[in-house]
Amino acid sequence: MATRIDMPQLGLTMETGTILQWLKAVGDTVREGQPVVLIQTDKVEYEVESPAAGTLLKVVVQEGAELPVGSLMAVIGEAGEDVSSLLGRRPWAGRADRAKSHEPRAALEESRTRSRGPRAGRCGPGERVRSRR
Repeated sequence: MATRIDMPQLGLTMETGTILQWLKAVGDTVREGQPVVLIQTDKVEYEVESPAAGTLLKVVVQEGAELPVGSLMAVIGEAGEDVSSLLGRRPWAGRADRAKSHEPRAALEESRTRSRGPRAGRCGPGERVRSRR
């Protein structure tokens, strides 16, 4: 079964990475864990390892290309395997959009206060809550 090599997210703020150098060529046999491509982020250079053993079947982007996190870089599988079904999918698509769409902090705090029940807001900051015994 063919396996995708996607642009990894190496940090919380990483949005894109640049392909510096392909360490393997199409048709080369790779072992699981063997470095396949060298990428660069705004902070580091990183060797992306093969997630599976097999043959490098397709290199989707060339050296120098900048890609968003989760974008397809290459496909590994068995020689002669059809990889067309993997070329259109993006398993992490929308991940960055979901992270940016969170409610503003004030709205989140307000919703938490409302969900605490009828006693919420009866005492101010630093005041003690008294029990009703």
